[in-house]
Amino acid sequence: MVLTKVARGVMFLCDMVYTPPKDLAERNSSTRPYLEWVRGRYYPKLSPYSSHGRLQAKLCALLLTCGERRGVVASEVDTNVTPEKDDTRRYLPDVGFWAFERLREKGQSDAELPQIPPDLAIEILSPTDDRRYLAEKLKAYLSAGSTVALVVDGDRRAIAVHEDAGDRELTGDAVFEHPDFPGLRLWVGEVFAVLDQR
Repeated sequence: MVLTKVARGVMFLCDMVYTPPKDLAERNSSTRPYLEWVRGRYYPKLSPYSSHGRLQAKLCALLLTCGERRGVVASEVDTNVTPEKDDTRRYLPDVGFWAFERLREKGQSDAELPQIPPDLAIEILSPTDDRRYLAEKLKAYLSAGSTVALVVDGDRRAIAVHEDAGDRELTGDAVFEHPDFPGLRLWVGEVFAVLDQR
C-alpha cells in the first residue's frame, strides 16, 4: 500500500503493483551505468573502482572452483527479486550462485533473466554505496528466497554474513562455510589477498 495525495491535501491508501519496465534488461545490455529498479525508481549501480572489480573476479573464481557443476555462477546478472506479492525488483548482484536444482524446480533452467534471487548473493561495498539501500536489498534477497547474502568490505577486510538465522561478521583467518553450499570454503584472508598483489 502507498499513500497517494489527492485534492485538498487528503491522503488515501491505494494498491500499487510494482513490476520492472519491460525494456530494462535491454537497457542494461547496451548502456552504462547499469540500473537497478525498486518500487518505481531507477538506481544506478556504480562500481568504477579497481578494488571492487578485483574482489568481484576473485569471488567468481572461488565460487566456480567448487560450484560450477552444481549451479550458475555469474556477476551482475539482471535478476527479478520478489520479496512480497506485487513488489518485484530488479537487482544486479555483484556475484551470484543459483543452484541447478532450484533453477529446475522454478522452471528457470534456461532463464537469461532469472525470476528468482541467487541462492548465494554477494554484494561488494563501494565508498559511494547507500547503506540504507544496501540493507533493504539484503532483506529483499532473503525474503525472496536467497539462503545467504554476503557483503564484502575491502576497506575493513571483513565479510558480513546475512541469513534468516541472524547476521555475523568474518575477519582475519575466519572461513565462510554453509551446509547448503557443500565444498565452498571462503577463507577471508584469501579473498582479500587479491588486493595486495602489486
